[in-house]
Amino acid sequence: MSIFSKITVALVIFCMYAGIGHYYLTSNSVGGSVRALNLFQEGNYLLAGAFVEEMEKTSPLPHYSLYQAYIARAGKDFDLMDSSLRMALKRSEIENISTLLNEIHLNHVFNAYMRNHVVDFEKALSAAKEVKGVDHNWIHLFSGLSAFMKGHYEEASAQWESLPQLSSLSPWMKESIGAHFTQAWVDAHLARCFIEKGQFVAARLKLEQAMKKATAQDLVLINYMIGFSYYKEASLKPRDKAGPYYELATSHLESIDDKAKFFADWPALFDFEKMSFDQQA
Repeated sequence: MSIFSKITVALVIFCMYAGIGHYYLTSNSVGGSVRALNLFQEGNYLLAGAFVEEMEKTSPLPHYSLYQAYIARAGKDFDLMDSSLRMALKRSEIENISTLLNEIHLNHVFNAYMRNHVVDFEKALSAAKEVKGVDHNWIHLFSGLSAFMKGHYEEASAQWESLPQLSSLSPWMKESIGAHFTQAWVDAHLARCFIEKGQFVAARLKLEQAMKKATAQDLVLINYMIGFSYYKEASLKPRDKAGPYYELATSHLESIDDKAKFFADWPALFDFEKMSFDQQA
């Protein structure tokens, strides 16, 4: 076989394999989406984003823009997250995909909550309520959060105490939004409602019950909330009787290493203006 023929065969083989790779990366949307999701779950956001970007080039579906938003949020690229969500919304409205519209609007609500943007949160929640076929369980959750952020603790408690099981609308949502709003999240926020109403024992009972099914990450939050309940109770005691409560608070609160990150993970749960435990304990 001549040199020219060998080169030709090599080029054919290369193009064939390149074509196969491109097919599985782009044309095979199911396979590509699964691979991108796996990478996302593994925390490999750069490669997951590359997979989705390639799929978008061949088929600009609204799903892919939503996937990019999930990846961008996990990677802390908030500008890309916002632009991807806007594109997903635009494409979904054109194609009238109600299930996807539901998920996109819930993402808008979640983003505003995580950024602690109260006005944007209310706007996004109002828009989500208007979506046809909206998942009302998520609306219950976010409506309770709306009341909570306004200090309407009775209303928030009413929404959350009867909250049905939340079901994510996609594996991407389960990995992101669903992973945030665990039962421990609900229990911690309900406990905060009890604390604000002066029901400290009820709050701690709720939290101690939650411990039985808590993950390691949940336990950090639950322990902190127990300490927080003792701190708030101490602040209402006469100075000569507050000491033991502060000591109990310390035993629970001192386990938090990176408080800045901890607070950022749980926006709206703690009142920073009123909470001055570090100075008083």
